[in-house]
Amino acid sequence: MGTIKVLLARVAPLAKDLSRARLYLPAYRLEKIDRYKKEGDKLRSLAAGLLLARFLGVRQDEDLIIEPYGKPVLRAKTGPFFSLSHSGDYAALAIGPSPLGLDLERDRPDLKWPIIVAQILTPFELHLMSTYPNPPKFALAAFTLKESLAKATGAGLSGGALTLNVMTATDPIFFKGQKWSLGHYLVGDYNLALSVQEPGGLQFFEVQDLIDNPLLTPLTPQIIFPLAL
Repeated sequence: MGTIKVLLARVAPLAKDLSRARLYLPAYRLEKIDRYKKEGDKLRSLAAGLLLARFLGVRQDEDLIIEPYGKPVLRAKTGPFFSLSHSGDYAALAIGPSPLGLDLERDRPDLKWPIIVAQILTPFELHLMSTYPNPPKFALAAFTLKESLAKATGAGLSGGALTLNVMTATDPIFFKGQKWSLGHYLVGDYNLALSVQEPGGLQFFEVQDLIDNPLLTPLTPQIIFPLAL
């Protein structure tokens, strides 16, 4: 067992020095950034690339392997293991000693949750949601958990994660022949979910000055849905 670190970086400060930030990134990441039309999407992808470069040394295309369903892994598959996510004002990177998945989602009360929940919740979870005082928050938590599990396995949401009852996972669950521990956290108005194969210590940090000299400020997330992790 080892420590799992979750690093969150605000993307807006990068807009002040885009040309220098781009110097740290491999060609594939620059091409991905340039394909985005919206400035926010460009900044989030830029921040994700900088997190990989600054904390995992990913500076060249050959440092990563992209698996069949799009999951990036370090070429040295023995670890460390990582997962990226971004939403709203943040990009996030989780690093750990065993396979893991991370999903970050900003709370979006404007979303059409009645339509979405029919697609992402099991019948049992729909029943649980009907007893919860804030159904949209319940649905968003379930979605981030399933997304993190889908990313951990590299199979995507179509690979079976939607069929799992994740909101009652106070013990590890088995998925794709492996045991996973799930955790759900709130950082401000952002939902953050983790799925890890080997749970260990958890540390959360906000990253400042991502371009020049990254500084880590400890964060204490809130736990509303107590799960196995």
